[in-house]
Amino acid sequence: MHYLSLAFLSVLLVFSTNSYASENVMQKVAVLDWMEAVMSSKISAPKIKEFKDSMEKQQAELLERKTQLEKEQSALTKNLKFMTEKEAETEQKKFMLKVQEYNLLAQEFQKHKMQQEQALVEQMRPKVDAVIADIIEEFKYTLVLNKPMVVFSKPEDNITELVIKRLDAVYAKSAK
Repeated sequence: MHYLSLAFLSVLLVFSTNSYASENVMQKVAVLDWMEAVMSSKISAPKIKEFKDSMEKQQAELLERKTQLEKEQSALTKNLKFMTEKEAETEQKKFMLKVQEYNLLAQEFQKHKMQQEQALVEQMRPKVDAVIADIIEEFKYTLVLNKPMVVFSKPEDNITELVIKRLDAVYAKSAK
């Protein structure tokens, strides 16, 4: 009797697995580079320009500091041979403090830049999500994956350009 119930459960498992497999075959999967869609669409262009303009000044200041540090490093390297050991050590410490300060400023800039990018993305999220929802419903997708996380996909599974076109259409309607 025990073997009969095991056999019945095995048959039931095979049929349920086949049923599950046939359901999976019918799934429609798409990939989307969400960040590319946001950054490439006309709807976010004014915000992206505003973002880039605000970052430009800080980036120029960092570049100027880096250039200055490179000049100081070159001068220090040349002058080291004319200094006493104590003077050389003091100058190298001063220079290292300046490098640490620059690195801290560069890290703060990168952090601020990432926060601003995230704020832009969050601001655009409702519009992008609405467009994606319409595309999912229209094309009956059961799964949309983030393209940067996908190892391989067929080009026809990529809906990024379609999302960009739809976002541009939303922008065109709102501009009128």
